[in-house]
Amino acid sequence: ARIRIRRTIGQKRVDLAAILTPAELEDYEMRNSPITMRLRGALTLLDASLEEYRAIFRVQQPFADILYPTGPTSFTSEMSRQRTEAQKQVADQLKAILGEQRYTDFARASNYEYQNLHRLAQRDNISIDAINRTYDLRASATQESMRIHDAKLSTDARTSALQALVADTKAK
Repeated sequence: ARIRIRRTIGQKRVDLAAILTPAELEDYEMRNSPITMRLRGALTLLDASLEEYRAIFRVQQPFADILYPTGPTSFTSEMSRQRTEAQKQVADQLKAILGEQRYTDFARASNYEYQNLHRLAQRDNISIDAINRTYDLRASATQESMRIHDAKLSTDARTSALQALVADTKAK
């Protein structure tokens, strides 16, 4: 009879650390971790170099349990707060390492809606530049819409501002 022993991720890491060098362990984790599974699509779209991938992995690894929880989890407001804080710390570190433009490219490539746009663009032979402009325009319009909703405006002023935003966005 076969006996199955279930090892937790932490136990498995301890076992691997005992037989691999630190560099080998990092290489193994970079290829097989939950972070890698989550980042694979974004890194492919980003066409990330090995150095960029290592930097992104190293920044995200300490936050893996918060950013990418495994197993059944019921989110609490405290977990949501911790995740928001972790996302901010990761973003700040990645901007410092990758630079503002490359970080923007990474953040865009990490977005599920952008990944869907990219798939549509490939299917319908639309240029990547066109989907980048479309995605960036959508993000800008969303941000401006939120600013309008948060502003202390009368109903008529808010409606007018939103209509102007719609017209401007359509024109672009």
